[in-house]
Amino acid sequence: MHWTEPATSDDSHAALEKTLWDAANQLWAGASLKPSEYSPTVLGLIFLRYADVRFAAVAEDLKPQPGARRGIGPADFHAAGVIFLPDDARFSHLLSLPEGTQVGQAVNDAMRAIEKENPDLADVLPKTYHILESRTLASLLKTMASIPMDKGGDTFGLIYEYFLGKFAMSEGQKGGEFYTPTSIVRLIVEILEPYHGRILDPACGSGGMFIQSARFVEAHQKNPTAEISVHGQEGVTDTSRANHVLFIDARHIFRQLDRAHRDFTNAQLEFLANIVRLHRSQPCEFHHGSEPRIRELFSQPTTSRKGPKGGAATLAYQDVAGLCKAASLSEIEQQGWSLNPGRYVGVAKGEDLSDEDFKEKLASLNEELESLNAEARDLEARIAENVVELLTA
Repeated sequence: MHWTEPATSDDSHAALEKTLWDAANQLWAGASLKPSEYSPTVLGLIFLRYADVRFAAVAEDLKPQPGARRGIGPADFHAAGVIFLPDDARFSHLLSLPEGTQVGQAVNDAMRAIEKENPDLADVLPKTYHILESRTLASLLKTMASIPMDKGGDTFGLIYEYFLGKFAMSEGQKGGEFYTPTSIVRLIVEILEPYHGRILDPACGSGGMFIQSARFVEAHQKNPTAEISVHGQEGVTDTSRANHVLFIDARHIFRQLDRAHRDFTNAQLEFLANIVRLHRSQPCEFHHGSEPRIRELFSQPTTSRKGPKGGAATLAYQDVAGLCKAASLSEIEQQGWSLNPGRYVGVAKGEDLSDEDFKEKLASLNEELESLNAEARDLEARIAENVVELLTA
C-alpha cells in the first residue's frame, strides 16, 4: 500500500526549529568542538530558556497584592510545579553581562545556583560552558532568547527533540546508543496505548517515550498527571517484548519532510496502530481520519477472527520483492548457503539498495561484465581470423 503525504507548509514549529538550528550551527562552526562537546551546552540553554519562560509566567501569577506581608519564595514556585530561578540565573541577567565578562563561567554559576535552589536537579545540569568562547556563548544566548515568551511547553519540547535529532546525526550512533526519531516513538506509543498506569522505560534517554505517552493521554481527553506515572533509567538495555506484530509493510507510508527526512502524520500513525489493534482483535480507532485507508486495505474490518462464511479467515502468502521471500533449500544452496536476505528478496522497482546489498550487487554485475568482456574479446579474435581467411582465400 502507498500512502505518502507532502510536508505541511504551515508548520510554524518547523520554521522556528530550523531558524534556531541554522543560527546556532553558524556559531559553533568555527569553535573546533566535536558535536558531543557542544551538544550538552546547547541543550542546557534550551532548558534554561524554557525554565525562564515558565518562571516568568508563574512569577506574574504569584505577584503579591499591594500591602501583602508575605513575599514569594522557592517553595511557592515548587508548589506550582516550576523550577525556581535565582536572579543571577535569569536569562535577562545573562544577556546583560558587560563586555569582557567570562560568560561561560557566569552560565556555569547560574546552573549551580539552579541546582542549589532545586535539589531534584542536583548534579544534573551541564556545567561545561567555559569550553565556549565568551563571544560565541553570548551570541548563542541571544539566539535562544529569540524563542518567543508566549511559546508553551510543547514548542520547547519540539525544539529540544529537533536539536536532539540533529546532534544524533552529527555525532553518529556509537556504543549501542541510538536516538529514536520522534515519529517512531509516537508509533510505539500508539501501539502500546498507555491510557493509565505506570510506564517504565529502561533506556529512557531524553524521555521521549514519556513525552509522547503524556500527549497520547491528553489526546484522549484525560489529564496525564492523574492517569500515568513515569519511571525511567538510562544505561540498561534489557527490555521485555510481548505481542509484537512483525513486518508491517510501512515502506510506502510516510510524509516527506524534505529530501532526506520522513515522518508520520497523525492519520498514518493511527492507521499503523489500527493494524496492531486488528491483530489483537480490538476495535479500530478513527479519531484522525484513517478509516478510509483501513477500509481500502481491509474491505470488511472486523474484530472477529472468522471469515465471511464463518470459517477461519486466511490470507495466502505471497513473495514481495524487496520485502520477503520463501526461499527453497535448492535456492539457498545455489547462494553458497548464505542467509543474507538481500540475496533472496531482491529489490522492489524504484527502491534504493542498502550499502551491503549495493556492494554485493555491484560485485555481481562487475563479475558479469568481466565475463561478457572476455567473451567479446574472444569473438573479436575469431571474427578477425575469419576476415583474414576470407581476404586471403
